[in-house]
This record gives sequence, structure tokens and C-alpha cells, in this order.
Amino acid sequence: MVEIFEAKYEGALQPSYFCAQGAMTMRKYYGIDHKLMLIKISEPHFAVWINRLEDMREVGNRLVEMFSDSDFMEKMKLLWEESEENLVKIFEKIDIIDLTRINDEELDKVYREFCDIYLDFWNQRKCINPLHFGLDETFYSLLEDELNQKNRLKEKSKIASILTYMTWKSFVNEENESLERIIDAVAKVPDAVKFTKENPLGFKQTILLDKEIREMLEDHSKRFFWIKNNYAFCYVLSSEDFAGIVVMEISRSENKRKAKELGEIAQEKELMIRETGFSDKILKIMKMMDFFAYLQDKRKKLNLIADYYLDLLLAEIGRRSGFELMEMKYLLPDETHLVLRGTQFSHEEINSRMKFCVIEYFCDEPPKIYTGKEAEKKLDEEYGQQEKLNLFQVFGTPASPGTAIGKARIIFSPSEIDLVQPGEILITSMTRPDLVPAMKKAGAIITDEGGITCHAAILSRELGVPCIVGTKVATKVFSNGDIVEVRANHGVARKLGS
Repeated sequence: MVEIFEAKYEGALQPSYFCAQGAMTMRKYYGIDHKLMLIKISEPHFAVWINRLEDMREVGNRLVEMFSDSDFMEKMKLLWEESEENLVKIFEKIDIIDLTRINDEELDKVYREFCDIYLDFWNQRKCINPLHFGLDETFYSLLEDELNQKNRLKEKSKIASILTYMTWKSFVNEENESLERIIDAVAKVPDAVKFTKENPLGFKQTILLDKEIREMLEDHSKRFFWIKNNYAFCYVLSSEDFAGIVVMEISRSENKRKAKELGEIAQEKELMIRETGFSDKILKIMKMMDFFAYLQDKRKKLNLIADYYLDLLLAEIGRRSGFELMEMKYLLPDETHLVLRGTQFSHEEINSRMKFCVIEYFCDEPPKIYTGKEAEKKLDEEYGQQEKLNLFQVFGTPASPGTAIGKARIIFSPSEIDLVQPGEILITSMTRPDLVPAMKKAGAIITDEGGITCHAAILSRELGVPCIVGTKVATKVFSNGDIVEVRANHGVARKLGS
């Protein structure tokens, strides 16, 4: 049986294309690629990213060797900076163009320029995902050897958690801090908590009438309007939307937990390094892990913003071609170009893709799309039937320390966030920024995928929530409503009952 990596998320075909194709054409910069990858999409825009684990590990270990060369690292840093600048420039260019007033040729030119720049951005940065596999394995191997020599192997989980704390702010943390400043300003209004609970809509309108608070909300919206975007949907959040979030946060303020400050984290990490006396080799790997986690965070931020600009372009092309925005999201970029040029494309074919399709990405070949029975056949050919599980506990990587007992809540989409109740054990394939509201409510977090520097690991530590990542099977072992005990320090979660 083929061991696979699965990432489940809310996604459509074209928004996922750039990330997926970037995994195939990263050879341009690194001389290696992911070989084969499938994305399965079914209604309603539920996507599953599938790789062979063996391929991920192989590519990851080779990348660790490459980036251990400081000259190569510095060369790539310059390229990463240049590609970020190019992406921001195309955003700014689209901002000043009235897409409805330019002709088809000009619109096609802007769209293709965006696609070329955005794909190159992913060509350079798709290295991060397999690299985390290589870095995690190297780090834990070195850590175990050094702690064994110091007779401190029993402390491995605790020490690993401290050493892999990130000493920089994620964009989610930055947005949260900005929102907290608004919350503090609103909380000064007499009886704020009372009004948020008794008349939330009325209180929202009240704070929007306050000039200072309204300006803070407008500034926040300008900086973070894209924060809930994903690979299927874009949500342009207004100052009024954020006012609603502020009211909700104040109403539940008594249930909020306080996370560690960055200064406290840095101090604890530095003390652990001095106390334990690690080798230069493991310190170098730790530095790489910190940097690439930071780079991944920047990548995700620009990814979410790019989704917004892709939506603008696809919406205008669809308007001219007789397609809805979501239909446009199920065309490949080359097909989108042809549609704008007048090539006929059937609504039936698009609808069949939206219902169920598999996109095959292989080396640097153009992606192939399978629908219906052909899609099912392709999945079976490449990965076969996966083994059914009959387990009561799972093991993973300790990401954020702590223990918790609560009801299991399995979600894959932000549309399911309202189902999560305070204190429940959040179980998902992997976390993304659009799931942060659920993470804030959770008593603990468990993921199928990810390593010590993945999104779930970083955010759970910032939020102070116990977390285990990389269990591979948690979403298959547990069911909604199961009573689950999480011992994050030991990387284990078990079912106590249902």
C-alpha cells in the first residue's frame, strides 16, 4: 500500500493550480520536483491534495542539503525578495486599472502577466512544504542523539516545543493584535459587555458612529480585508464586518486565554539553548526551521491577497464570456485565455468538474483533468484503496504543550466553524488562517498533517492551545462527539468514550 500525504481544504481548481503547478515546475530553481501529485475536488468545493510521502521526504532531504550551503541560501533570498516585489507590483497595477473599461486584448495581457508572476512566486516557494519534512526529521534525529548523550531524552517533547517556538509575529498574530487594540477602545464604552450580549446589532452600529473607532476599523479593513480568503472563496471584509467581529469578541472576552508574549518566548528559548549546550549543527537546523516557517507565513499572506486579485480578473473575464465567477475557477489558466479569445467551452464540462474531478500534475507536463468514472479510476491507479482503521488513539508531533479533555469536532471548511463549541477538541486535516476563529475556541487541536513548524503548530503556540500535529489519521479515527483526551506534551490523543 502506498503511504500518502493528504491535505483536505476548501478549494477550487484554478486557485489551487498555481500552488500545485509550482510544485511541479520548482525544478527551474532547485533541479528537483514533486514527481506526481493529484488534487481531488468534489462538491461543494471540497479538495484533497494527495502526494506520495516517500516523494515528499526524498525532495525534503535533498532540499535540506541544498540550503545548508550558505551561498545557495543567500542566492535564493535575493530571488524570493524579487518575486515578492513583482507580485506586489502586479497587485498595485490591477488596483489602478478599471478592468471593465479595457478591451479583451488588454485584459488578457494583464491576466497572463498576473499568472506568470504568481506561478513564478510558487515555483520558488513550493520548496517549503517538502523542506519541512526534511528539517523535522533532521532536527529530531540530532535532538535525540544530543539529549541521549546528556541523559535528558525523557524531556525531548518539552525541549523540542521550546526550541521550535517562533520569535516573530505571524500575520494572523499581527491581525489579532490590531483587532485587540480596537477591542480595547470599544471596551471603554460604558456597559460594553452587557450591550454586546443584549443588543449586538445595535451596539455594532453605535461603535461605527464613533469617529475614532470607525477610523481604526477602516484602517484594519484596509490592511486585513483578505484574512478569511481561501482556495475557493474570497471575502472582502469591510469595517462593518470587523465591527461585528469586535462585538462578538467582547461578548466572549471572559473565556479568552492569554498566550505567551514574544519576548517571553525568546527568553525561554535562549535560556534552554544556553542551559542545554547544543551543537552548532543542531543550532543551524533550528535557525533554518525558524526562517522557513517565517517564509511560509509570508507566502500564505501573499497567497490570500493574490486570491483576491485572481477573483477580480476571473470575474471580469467571466462577465464577458458568459460564465459565473465560480465556473471560471474550474478552468485552467490556458483555458481561461482561450475563453477570453472566443473559444467555446461548455457549461456542462465545467459543472462535471465542480461535481467531481481529479487533476493530475506530473513533472513539468501540463495538468490533466479527469471527471466522473475516469477520475475514480485515476485515483485507484495511483494510490489504491486505503486501509480501514480501527484505532482508539493516535500519535503525532507535540506542537504546543498542555492537556485537555473534550468532545471531538472534525471540520475541514470555514463554513463549519460555527459548529465548534468552546472547549471542544478541534480535529482537522491541517489548519489555515480561515480556521483561526475555530482554533481560538478549541480546548486542543489535532491535525492529520504538518510538522513542528506548520501553521497549526505556530498558531497554537501563539494562542496558547495544546496541539498535536502530523497524526496522519486523526480525522479517520475520531468521530464528532467522541470524548477525547489530548496529552500534547507526549504527542498522544485517545478516545475515552462516545
